[in-house]
Amino acid sequence: MQQFIDNMMDASDHPKFAQYRDTLNKLLQDDAFLARHGLQEKRESLQALPARIPTSMVHGVTLSTMHGCPPHEIEAICRYMLEEKGLNTFVKLNPTLLGYARVREILDICGFGYIGLKEESFDHDLKLKQALEMLERLMALAKEKSLGFGVKLTNTLGTINNKGALPGEEMYMSGRALFPLSINVAAVLSRAFDGKLPISYSGGASQLTIRDIFDTGIRPITMATDLLKPGGYLRLSACMRELEGSDAWGLDHVDVERLNRLAADALTMEYTQKHWKPEERIEVAEDLPLTDCYVAPVLLPALSSKIFRNTSVCLANTAMPTRWNSSTNATLCPPLPVIFAITSANTTVPAWITTVR
Repeated sequence: MQQFIDNMMDASDHPKFAQYRDTLNKLLQDDAFLARHGLQEKRESLQALPARIPTSMVHGVTLSTMHGCPPHEIEAICRYMLEEKGLNTFVKLNPTLLGYARVREILDICGFGYIGLKEESFDHDLKLKQALEMLERLMALAKEKSLGFGVKLTNTLGTINNKGALPGEEMYMSGRALFPLSINVAAVLSRAFDGKLPISYSGGASQLTIRDIFDTGIRPITMATDLLKPGGYLRLSACMRELEGSDAWGLDHVDVERLNRLAADALTMEYTQKHWKPEERIEVAEDLPLTDCYVAPVLLPALSSKIFRNTSVCLANTAMPTRWNSSTNATLCPPLPVIFAITSANTTVPAWITTVR
């Protein structure tokens, strides 16, 4: 681990760094490569690119604390990164900071009462009082070292494994149901530090919530679960369009008042309610190969509707990228978690096709 961190901080002596830079140099001298990617006119400016890639690749670290990690170990690791490595540090905290009663209440309000929780698992996690004291000490240390320090909110929520799909007693909740929990943790911490604690966000962000999150001054915002849904990485394009109109680009702190409103709204907004998403599951009945496994879950027997004129449909083993040539003009490029399928000419076009252009 020490070697990995050191090499990320300074890769000047790493043989792989030199190898990759040489490979890039050769590609930029390759006429066929440049032509294939439409880069001929940029040849001159691209020649300087390899030399501009810094050997110091990272200046910061985000630490993901496992469920049940002792508080003193969390602080010790953060201190080490600040004092010994001189890295700007963010520490990822858990939704259990809200306490068992509040987490249970929020899940019930949003219609997720069937999600089982173990109260004892909250006992093993970092408590809010401990977190506030720890964060205050680490913020002071970072200031002393002229480094940045903040939190990433939040990790997944440990729940009772009552589905039997996977072994073990626990499973971990992410995505839409996590949003009202994570944003309320953010509000609690921001109130405690008057908006001066930098926050990175990762709890259930999507194109439907990212603008509201960003407008509070929280950044960066990362997402994973949402990209596993139909539309895949194209959802990032929709997120960027949502952010383009934000008036919060210049914010250098968290707007506590706006965040408090969002945290309250998160408990009742339609998106966070269980009934918002239909119960039907999208599944493929047959076995899929380990690689090249993107496939339409339903074949398309009819495409006579005018919606589907001049349409190319992407199925397994077809050439990529495939362009959706209807009025939405969406381009689907691999790797995509799910490729859309329409069951008949009268089927409504899925919402994500019209949203993610």
